[in-house]
Amino acid sequence: MGQYWTYVNLDKKECINNYALGSGAKLWEQLANQGPGAALIVLLAGMTSRRGGGDFDMDKNWHGPERTFPEHNCSPGQMPDNYPLVAGCTIGRWAGDRIIAIGDYAKPDDYPELGDLPAIYEYANCAIYGKGKTNGWKDITPQVVAVIAHELNDRYTYEDGKLKYIPEETKMSKMKDFGIWLATLIYVKKANNDEIRRDFALTYGEPSDEWLNTQIVAVRGNPSIYQDLAGKPTNG
Repeated sequence: MGQYWTYVNLDKKECINNYALGSGAKLWEQLANQGPGAALIVLLAGMTSRRGGGDFDMDKNWHGPERTFPEHNCSPGQMPDNYPLVAGCTIGRWAGDRIIAIGDYAKPDDYPELGDLPAIYEYANCAIYGKGKTNGWKDITPQVVAVIAHELNDRYTYEDGKLKYIPEETKMSKMKDFGIWLATLIYVKKANNDEIRRDFALTYGEPSDEWLNTQIVAVRGNPSIYQDLAGKPTNG
């Protein structure tokens, strides 16, 4: 039988659920899947505020699904009312604490200075699955998943407390739909740039001129590619 592992915070008596993070519980499975590692990055980041590009969102929404393009090409999107509270109590929550992965084959004398690891494993898993005696242990996976899904919204959604991967074909479909829309305006409707901008504002929101100009130049400059797309049905 394989050994199943759970990440725990010995100081806060908290744990995370690998299955809700899109992974199995064996070490190899966790290594092969992003979820548990992403959760630990969120929990261990010594980040009390956002100080630079690439930091996690805390007070402004640079990474969440509410930031749409090109409307927010150079600005943050609308921040959900409850997200700053979730981010503030989750990002860096485990920084400086004693963290360990415990397997279900652990023995009491493996790390005696850390306590009875088999008992801790049982308490943590009772907290995760809502069965048995937890002895004060708590599963904090839902709030961790909420942060990961916000930060990686083009890759994951957050449904029923679990990370769910967005298939690559779904993302590519949205890109193709935009290409069809723009090619149809240029090669079928013979729209000029001002007409394209007006139609874009009605369809997608106010554009960033620099971004939209780049797309227009690309489509006009590659008729052999985009003329074949023009007029085709989209998934939207």
